[in-house]
Amino acid sequence: MNVKDYYKVYNIIPKDICDKIILEYENNPNWKEHEWYNPKENISKSQHNQELSTLYPENLSYLAPYFESSLNQYCNDIGVSTQLVSFYTPMRLNKYQIGKTMSEHTDLIRRGPQDGVPVLSMVIAFNDDYEGGEFIMNNEIVELKQGDILTFPSTFLYRHGVTEVTNGTRYSGVIWSY
Repeated sequence: MNVKDYYKVYNIIPKDICDKIILEYENNPNWKEHEWYNPKENISKSQHNQELSTLYPENLSYLAPYFESSLNQYCNDIGVSTQLVSFYTPMRLNKYQIGKTMSEHTDLIRRGPQDGVPVLSMVIAFNDDYEGGEFIMNNEIVELKQGDILTFPSTFLYRHGVTEVTNGTRYSGVIWSY
């Protein structure tokens, strides 16, 4: 097996639910510039002025069955137990307007001083009606359509980022599982 065998895309979330999330949150006043947590310095800060915006909404629990379905399919496809994961973080919504991007990184992350390192990352595509904004993993484009959940290990082997959006607004979500 190679590294590509361990990331999977599942089209699971219905279009109407994706559209509902965008409509509900697109004009929320609580969007803020993305920050990266540095555990050595115990601070969070932006890396550059082209960072996407993020939002941590409450009450997206109705999406849990879709994450569970994606996790079950993923574990079945790669031949591991679903006991690999014991809990998920709350979903973070990502909003990429024209000119916004996410720097290449790995998800060997800690969101705060109390957190461990996640086992799996799940990226959710809520729309695909924008230009640019490609999800890049290990220097290759991973095509994501509306309703897709991309699941992959949160290790140094899966460097990823999002290219600059050139037209429209890209909406996605991310959760990490531990």
